Amino acid sequence: MRPYLVLTMSALSVALLGCGPAAETQGETLAATVGTQNVGLAAHQKIEIPEFEYVEDQDLHLTRELSIFDSLGRAQRFEEDLHSDGSGQIALSILQFADFGLPMWSQPSSQLEASYFNRQSYLVKYRDLHLGSEISLQRNFRWSEQPGVVQVAGLDCKRIIAESVHDLGDFEFHVTVDTDLLLGWTSFDVQGNPVMRMKTLDVDFTPDHNGVAWAVPAVAEHPYAGEVDEPLLGFSPKSPQYVPPGFYRLEERLLLANGIMANLGNIHAAFYSDGIHVLFVAQQKILSSPSLNVLSGAALVKHAEIGGIRVAEGDVPGRRLYVVGQLPTEELQTIFGSMF
Repeated sequence: MRPYLVLTMSALSVALLGCGPAAETQGETLAATVGTQNVGLAAHQKIEIPEFEYVEDQDLHLTRELSIFDSLGRAQRFEEDLHSDGSGQIALSILQFADFGLPMWSQPSSQLEASYFNRQSYLVKYRDLHLGSEISLQRNFRWSEQPGVVQVAGLDCKRIIAESVHDLGDFEFHVTVDTDLLLGWTSFDVQGNPVMRMKTLDVDFTPDHNGVAWAVPAVAEHPYAGEVDEPLLGFSPKSPQYVPPGFYRLEERLLLANGIMANLGNIHAAFYSDGIHVLFVAQQKILSSPSLNVLSGAALVKHAEIGGIRVAEGDVPGRRLYVVGQLPTEELQTIFGSMF
């Protein structure tokens, strides 16, 4: 499988380039979903919910290595270059690439370079790990800090473990001892095998940003305004009747993707999270004539998996549906089926 497909495995990822859940809405949405009860930490937990600082919020320049593991434990590796000005502008590019299990680096293909250029905002906001609301982090994870420190990019870092209480996959974070800056992380599948790992190799806190081409959104987007935006969609979007345990809706966005994807209209995207895992449920109008299986009411669902990111995609009368996340395929299939 060609390496650039990790960044482009569904048409939805083309549109999810620059949009992102507004941080200030998360607490409101969660409170409306689960109430205002503050669920206490389990007695055996070792630490309170951590608060991380993120590299894209700092003025810095760093290089880092992303590893994506297959079922045999072999890693496909991407060496990345990230500039951030601390005020919201970022620039992410790929420097080198190594395919599954290969020890030597090679120059990335032009397709892979283009994928990074087009999807840099999407990758930093959604592929990189971030913590959500405190209530969800309390409800859905057991937190602990491992003894000792590890060196990441020459800095002393703590090892923070988040164990999913719903057995949806655990996480390990490496954060600096002094500032809680997140410099590395590993996500694990439900069997405890590593799925994806990020490690900072070098960081410069006095960066030179001269000549940097900052990322810009590839499509216009805004918070979905309900009936006001329905004419832009051409349909009334449906919500899944099932989401996995602990997940809550972050927000809804309208992505003005009409014209980017052939025979498909603008996208309604709903974002869900359990505090760390992120789930996308998206739908858009089919502008061309549907096939016989769609006319008859049957939905043929296609599945894809690359680097632990899974997609369930299929057509229903007049619409195309996508469910994207790190969750097991069975969970994505159930979510997809609950959209009918």
